[in-house]
Amino acid sequence: MKIGRPKRSFDLTNGEQVTGLCPLGNGRWRITRDGPHKGKRFNEKDERLAVAKFRKIVGDAPTVTIPVSSVSEDELTSDAPSAGREAFAASIDSEIDATGNVTFIQKVDQAKIWAWCREQIISDSVNAAKQLGLPAIANLDHSSIPGKAIRLIDIIDVYLKKSESKQNTRGHVASAMKKLASLTGASTLPDLTTPALMAFREKIITQLAPTGAVAIFGKVSLPRLHRWTRGCSAGPPYHHRT
Repeated sequence: MKIGRPKRSFDLTNGEQVTGLCPLGNGRWRITRDGPHKGKRFNEKDERLAVAKFRKIVGDAPTVTIPVSSVSEDELTSDAPSAGREAFAASIDSEIDATGNVTFIQKVDQAKIWAWCREQIISDSVNAAKQLGLPAIANLDHSSIPGKAIRLIDIIDVYLKKSESKQNTRGHVASAMKKLASLTGASTLPDLTTPALMAFREKIITQLAPTGAVAIFGKVSLPRLHRWTRGCSAGPPYHHRT
């Protein structure tokens, strides 16, 4: 009795095993599962997309139900103009390629797709991370509410009140912070974008001597801003040493 070769399986980087798909290297794949598609080859460099394509070919592609449009039965059968019927008709389309193959397309409002993805991440972030190939999603804290952007004047105020630095040092630092806010037009930390900080750097270099510019940069460094941010929300700020 002839013994056939065992089916090749493919292990995704996330640990999932896919049976019936054989990697040939350089983004090439061969279907080894028994059936009408056995031996079929295709190209796809992304392994996740390759597996999705494989499942679509052999009929294993998972499906989901997303409402496209709503229309009553009366609207659907009536000859009168109907916004619901028009929305239903517009959601279905077809395309014909150069060789005459017809592809039927279901148009779905992009917002509905995003809403569905959001629900998947909230309901099962671990599976969403696995399916999307983005491990960080599993650790997202979707229950937390973003706080208000911290204002620069509040940072300066907390620093002046709670810093253990000498009064003269606190004055110099506060002056540098105010200059940063004035020259960049920033009122909160998120306003200090990379372009804004680069423009600030060029202005300081132009206006001050090298030693003065270095002093300013040292007093408004980003690591120090982050320490001050923690100081505004959770205790004493960074203690500037002299």
